[in-house]
Amino acid sequence: MLLEHLCSGLVKINFLFQALHSITLDVIKIQELEGSATIIMCNLEEKNSSTFFDLIEHLIVHLSYKARVEGPAEYRQMYPFVRILCGLKKQVKNKAHVEASIIEAYIVEKIRLFTSLYFDPSYKFHIEDHNLGKSTMNCGVCVKSSSYTEKDNGFYGKLFKII
Repeated sequence: MLLEHLCSGLVKINFLFQALHSITLDVIKIQELEGSATIIMCNLEEKNSSTFFDLIEHLIVHLSYKARVEGPAEYRQMYPFVRILCGLKKQVKNKAHVEASIIEAYIVEKIRLFTSLYFDPSYKFHIEDHNLGKSTMNCGVCVKSSSYTEKDNGFYGKLFKII
């Protein structure tokens, strides 16, 4: 178990990091925590090795300042975009035209996701020729619009040819 003074100091610093990375920022609370953070850091450095706390001290001072000036961290951090670009950079085929290759990979991925419904083995389309001589018709398609409500009827039509 951690020493009591170490544990209480780290818990107080944890409160500061939680306040910095919350969705909504309370500026008064951050200022109070920032003022007490320097005292907490001094107490922790006094009783423990100072090499670990040099980095934490830098983070606490600068992250709290950035949160007060720039706003919540979620609007400043680029992690989602970096993750998406990293995945697209792995798919680069033409190293002479990297940007065009990234755009091509992005478009192919979007088309694959959009059309994945139609390539599902349980999802079948039949054309009108399939129904010749049968008592029931199974070549119709019903398409609902994006603004579809219960009162609206979807578009209904026959499939003559699947490309």
